[in-house]
Amino acid sequence: MTLIIFTNSFPFGIGEEFFIEELNFLAKHYDKIILIPENSNGKKRNIKQQNIKIISLTEDSKWSKLSLILSYTFWLLYIKVLKKSKNLNNDISIKSFRKFWNKIYIAKKIKQTLEKNKINTNDTIFYSYWFNLVGSALIYFKIKTKNIKLVVKIHGYDFNQMRYKEFNFHHRDFELTQLEHLISISKFGKNYIAKNYESNINTTVIRLGTKDYGLQKKKDKTNTLKIVSCSSLIPIKRVHLIIEILGKIKDIPIEWTHLGGGILLDELKSRSKMLSKNIKTTFTGHLNQKELIEHYKNNYFDLFIHLSETEGIPVSMMEAISFGIPIISYNTGGVSEIVTKKSGFLINSVNDAEKHIIEIANKNSVETEKIRNSARNFWEENFHAKNNYKKLVQYINKI
Repeated sequence: MTLIIFTNSFPFGIGEEFFIEELNFLAKHYDKIILIPENSNGKKRNIKQQNIKIISLTEDSKWSKLSLILSYTFWLLYIKVLKKSKNLNNDISIKSFRKFWNKIYIAKKIKQTLEKNKINTNDTIFYSYWFNLVGSALIYFKIKTKNIKLVVKIHGYDFNQMRYKEFNFHHRDFELTQLEHLISISKFGKNYIAKNYESNINTTVIRLGTKDYGLQKKKDKTNTLKIVSCSSLIPIKRVHLIIEILGKIKDIPIEWTHLGGGILLDELKSRSKMLSKNIKTTFTGHLNQKELIEHYKNNYFDLFIHLSETEGIPVSMMEAISFGIPIISYNTGGVSEIVTKKSGFLINSVNDAEKHIIEIANKNSVETEKIRNSARNFWEENFHAKNNYKKLVQYINKI
């Protein structure tokens, strides 16, 4: 069986690092995997498996896109889409029309790509890693092609209209009526779809997972509290709040390490220099997956902190608790499914973070070990890659 996976850019550029573990698992269970990234910019990462092939969407002329709107079937389908809309004023806009036009155009390019590469769709499953523009285009490709097997996965930004207002959710009411297989990485996502769309689709929750990399090195005898955070340095991650919280703590020696880079790196480095002398900071900049895991293996951290405005279920948290590092996190999206009393501290106000940091700093070694073992056990039960990706393969094979 062939599995065709559509990504944002993987294996090009630096994004979607967390997809690597899933891909490695899938490669062991399918005869052939074809990766089709929407964006092929950036350096291509090395793919070692012989049964994985990477192809790009076929380039097409502007005239080919223009010719679509001269078709009677194009307008007939667009009318069907609008009839399903619960927000017609939004979906009948010029922006919405252009988005629909682009989806149909991408659906056409998908068809041309398959024909060019002589890919037989009979023994093939189409898997969109995101419910993005290509994920939507695959639904329209399915409508025209008929009988293809398609599954789409939702994470966070690709379904949550309340949080990600800049993302384009046009035509979702119609598209979900045409989709039979939808995977959510969280219960939050499943519940969101059920609450906000009049669709009979049965969303299946299959969580992401991380590999077992073992435990961290033992804590040294220093009294320094070692805190780690891991995310892109972009506004929505609110890493500046960590600096504000640490700025309130004057009597505990703290080393804070941030793993990851982004557009705010220089600004946050500068702001962190204003912290009092009891706080030492390290910003690693961008790390690839191997470098990130090595950093966890070779260092000891007492606490992982994450104050993002919105999330699905972050892989960064899965990695942290796999090493036994308890979490302090803001309660948003699907975070409450990974941050519980067994794995850390869920907060509804960022001001509560200071309280829990001090609480962890004051615990003795026996109490600390108990918390760390609990976090590790919670990961094994809920976010171990071999268990969750086994469920994914079983689900896909039943389509």
